[in-house]
Amino acid sequence: MAANYLALLGYVVAVSIANLLFNRAAINLHGASIGRWVVLAFAEPSFYAAFLLYILATLIWVWVLSRVTLSAAYPFLALPVIVVPALASYFFGDAQTTRYWLGAGMVALGVIVTQA
Repeated sequence: MAANYLALLGYVVAVSIANLLFNRAAINLHGASIGRWVVLAFAEPSFYAAFLLYILATLIWVWVLSRVTLSAAYPFLALPVIVVPALASYFFGDAQTTRYWLGAGMVALGVIVTQA
């Protein structure tokens, strides 16, 4: 059981970091026309890193689903909703409001309740 939770945590970490990397790529590509954007995206290291992390996260997810029910694992997919904006605040200066933190707390409580 502990291995399943550890794997789910790995999934959350991989998806969260991937989203931060996608954001970094988007920042680096800001302002490019669509045609130029496509060319530049494929030359952006953070884009590739994010894509690879999504592949890893998918493999982790399928491994977890081979061991627990979808209903038990699915609530963990809400955790990046908390983690990504919190890390975006730190790395990119995104501002989070009190309402955001209240909502994030509710999401966390929801995950806890579903696992009890």
